[in-house]
Amino acid sequence: MHKHAFSRFEQFFPYDIKSLGLSTGVVASCIILILLLCMSVFPGVFATHDPNTVDLDNRLVQPGVEHYFGTDHHGRDIYSRVVYGARTSMATALSVVAIGVIVGTLLGLIAGYYGGIIDQVIMRIVDLFLAFPATILAIALVGLFGPSLFNIVLALSIMWWVSYARIIRGVVLQVKEKDFIKGAYLMGGKNRYIIRKHIIPHVLSPIFALATLDVGSAILHITGLSFLGLGAQPPTAEWGSMIQGSIAFMETAPQTMIFPGLCIIITVISFNYLGDWIKERSDPVRMEKITV
Repeated sequence: MHKHAFSRFEQFFPYDIKSLGLSTGVVASCIILILLLCMSVFPGVFATHDPNTVDLDNRLVQPGVEHYFGTDHHGRDIYSRVVYGARTSMATALSVVAIGVIVGTLLGLIAGYYGGIIDQVIMRIVDLFLAFPATILAIALVGLFGPSLFNIVLALSIMWWVSYARIIRGVVLQVKEKDFIKGAYLMGGKNRYIIRKHIIPHVLSPIFALATLDVGSAILHITGLSFLGLGAQPPTAEWGSMIQGSIAFMETAPQTMIFPGLCIIITVISFNYLGDWIKERSDPVRMEKITV
């Protein structure tokens, strides 16, 4: 019975599970990210206290049964703030990456497919943006418009599309020289049809791999800016701002800094593990070996 069930599974998924390279790190990363996603969408289910409730009688309480991660200098439950901070950090990072993917993919497709003066103009704009460090420009823009998560998303998004535009342009330049693209031209295919049916499917894998890696990078940028006081403002729970608010108590109550810091580290490592695995699976040579 078990063999029959497994054979039916192989009909729908004809690859050797071991060949997929699902290491312990990748599996653990997937589990962690699924848990973080659930916490971000349903924080009230996981939180044990209101994250913004001030209880000065229970300031800097050590981790225990009542407060899993202890309390901060305002008596707020750190565990609950970490849970709600996951929603803030994840939503902000995903917004930055999503905007970067959309803008960068669109411009990369246009530059790579049409070429000529359009390609030159877009790539010169890309070179111009690459001349400015993303973090420095983000600090300058947030300082100009004022500290808030919205302004962080806006500032980072202005720079985030550049890498996608360059990579997608390169992929499109390679794909449009293939015989099946030339055949589509000869059969009278219109540009919009060729892009939708033949070009876009080939850019999805590198987009997905880069976007997964970029979420971790975006989280580091966002939490770093919040640590500098340029992001989430009190009493909003956000991992970077939680660390910033705990600096004065890092010796007497290290739990106020350790737990949000661990969340940042674990989340970034998980996205990087998963992104590296997707990048390996997107490699055409490796994929050919699997599908043979």
